[in-house]
Amino acid sequence: MAVCQAVLSESTKCPYLNSPLLPLKSLSSRKKGKHFESIVKQWLSKNGLRVTKGTSSNHDFIVNGLKVEVKGSFLWGQGTGYKFQQIRTNQDYDILIFLALHPSQIEIYGCTAVRAKENLEIQDERGLWIYNQHGGNKVNSGTFQVFGFPSEWKWMKPINRVEDFLALEKK
Repeated sequence: MAVCQAVLSESTKCPYLNSPLLPLKSLSSRKKGKHFESIVKQWLSKNGLRVTKGTSSNHDFIVNGLKVEVKGSFLWGQGTGYKFQQIRTNQDYDILIFLALHPSQIEIYGCTAVRAKENLEIQDERGLWIYNQHGGNKVNSGTFQVFGFPSEWKWMKPINRVEDFLALEKK
């Protein structure tokens, strides 16, 4: 009975309770990922960029010749930050897009694959991999995660206009 009470209590604190994004938040991770990709593709296409199917499973699609990988996240807990997961720095993509889904808006951030690698494959002073997602932090698993707000990470650039997306390649 205590577990049910805890679930009910958490569900009433959900920041998406009255959000039009609640149905999307309720989907499985795989389905969410497909929708995250679709949101980004539609936005890029609507803004005049050519979006085509990816050439391998190492990226989601291609935009004007650039291989793009998309990672999305809803706010975690009661809105304490976003968690972008399963970031593989050794995959074949040029641009990494981060989709931050707030209850009332969607924000897009991005960086090059090189910048992601530089900022995620980091060891602290004890030699521990601070953003490692799997297998502890003593060995580089090749899969990383970050938690917080994209504005906290200077290497993630906001994408508000198509020019912002195109400028990522130059940074």
